[in-house]
Amino acid sequence: MKSAIEWDQSEKQQVVEFLREVFREHAFIDPDSIEDIFYQSVYLDGETYLASFRDGQTIAVAAMIVEAIERDQIVYFNTCYCAEGEEDSLKRLIVALEQMAIDWGAKLSKVGLRAENRILGDRLLPILAYRPTYRIVQMGKALQEKRSLPPGFHDGIVAVKSLEQYVALHNRAFRNSPNGSEMSLGEAQELFERQEKGETRLGFLIQDKEAVGTYLLSMEKDMLWSDAITINPSHQRKGLGKILVRNIENQAISMADSLHLLVVDANEPAFRLYQGTGFLEEKVYSEWFEKNL
Repeated sequence: MKSAIEWDQSEKQQVVEFLREVFREHAFIDPDSIEDIFYQSVYLDGETYLASFRDGQTIAVAAMIVEAIERDQIVYFNTCYCAEGEEDSLKRLIVALEQMAIDWGAKLSKVGLRAENRILGDRLLPILAYRPTYRIVQMGKALQEKRSLPPGFHDGIVAVKSLEQYVALHNRAFRNSPNGSEMSLGEAQELFERQEKGETRLGFLIQDKEAVGTYLLSMEKDMLWSDAITINPSHQRKGLGKILVRNIENQAISMADSLHLLVVDANEPAFRLYQGTGFLEEKVYSEWFEKNL
């Protein structure tokens, strides 16, 4: 077991190749981009990135996101993978990271398993006392003609001067969501740079000159996705969700023939909203487990 700050160059390359194979069929991540993503993660959080090696091969990798520990006392595991039959090696990595998180003040641990890794939900996580909590479901629908918005509503594209407002509104709306989604200004700036290239669209729903909702459209592997769909908490329960979805579809029509999104099934209002606006379940994208530390 070694942390990323201890790996030599050969071991780093072994981990990159291991993860490249893991993510070969991933919906968003291009295997060719794994190396850049990996080195950014290791540079930022080297001691929270662990791996085990045997005979010159990576056999298990585990990493955790620690940003929410100080705010919410929650640690998230976003990378937990092992070679076939190496669950014990992965278990040791997770236990070591859990102890590190406890030392830093975490009280709750959450693990997300995607389709390519779901077997661990049966083999490993119950042994570690994790319990299933919710699923993230992929939904989609075919796009048709544009529909007008009610009077007083219109779309607004995010500009440099409104980027901080976009992030603040997004994070305020997601603060109490089941998956605790949060966007950093750096992440928003990267998305804005992609917007300049025509790869994304960061937008507001505007009502009478006030931003009452946000959304993100992004093209990933030839599929158009919508994310960061929020309604300002001050304007929730006013029926604005359907108007926001209609606005998103209007903007998406010029980009693709269909639109896809991910939703937490425990977020019943959002799940009902998308079902009620014509989105159909396509598959389970990931399952989430948690335990008290």
